[in-house]
Amino acid sequence: MQKCVVSCALIDAEGMFAPDYKEPDVTAVVKCGPETYKTDRFSGVNPKWMSHFTIGMKSTITTAQQLEITVLHQNSAKLGSATISLEALFGEVAQKIQLPLRGGTLENNGDVG
Repeated sequence: MQKCVVSCALIDAEGMFAPDYKEPDVTAVVKCGPETYKTDRFSGVNPKWMSHFTIGMKSTITTAQQLEITVLHQNSAKLGSATISLEALFGEVAQKIQLPLRGGTLENNGDVG
């Protein structure tokens, strides 16, 4: 277990349908340890956030922790979330990772691939 700083770029998502199947207002929340970051709200089923967060500058983050991304509709209805271990990201190498969302209204409606 080592201390670390993680640079996270949250680029986009696809197929973010609202629970009522109207065009959603989508926000993503990135959390790791005590640090939480939130993207701007984006209207549409294919949000393009292009947001960057540096995690581990405000608190001590270790490779034993998880990075969690949760996608919300109108800041409340959970469309889904994804987690990844920081240990899997360890190293000074940029990695492009595509994560499927699970456990929200998208999965309950059968919309997650």
